[in-house]
Amino acid sequence: MNLDSHLDIYKEFLLSEKNLSQNTINNYLVDLKQFLIFFVKHESINQNIEKYISSLRKKNISNASINRKISSLKNFLKFLHSEKIIKDINLDIFESLNNSKKIPKAISKDEIDKIFNSLNNSNYINKNIYIIILKLMYLSGLRISEALALKWSDLSKANMTLNIYGKGSKERKSYLTLIFLIPYIL
Repeated sequence: MNLDSHLDIYKEFLLSEKNLSQNTINNYLVDLKQFLIFFVKHESINQNIEKYISSLRKKNISNASINRKISSLKNFLKFLHSEKIIKDINLDIFESLNNSKKIPKAISKDEIDKIFNSLNNSNYINKNIYIIILKLMYLSGLRISEALALKWSDLSKANMTLNIYGKGSKERKSYLTLIFLIPYIL
């Protein structure tokens, strides 16, 4: 069975039906292509899956990465099964590994102070915008991608809030104070 030929259909499904970001879809497709390289045509899909998962566990790959690869593969096979492209598939062989979350290392107060002192003492023409963005990131826990996606229309001066659009189209608000804004908008 040639599963390669169904990747484009699956990609369209992820874009239109699942409303996933292009970055997420690209990651899924990389995972699936890695499986398809591993795939042995004369063996059953279930045998291939078991061997593939076993090979991933033997490599020096984090449990989170293995779990994503397993999830990508499982969802692809569910899609193929729902489209009646494959018939016999045992989804019970997909077991997630224990995923111990690492707590991200936060930047220290001294490092933040050095960054802001450097910016304050710089001759950058638009240094105030850099300071605002860095403060927003630091105080609101913004990801770089969230900060880059900010628009003036996301700011509500009346409510002193900032709408932040995160991964997976999740939205949250960050509340601002005049003390935060006044030095930079005057």
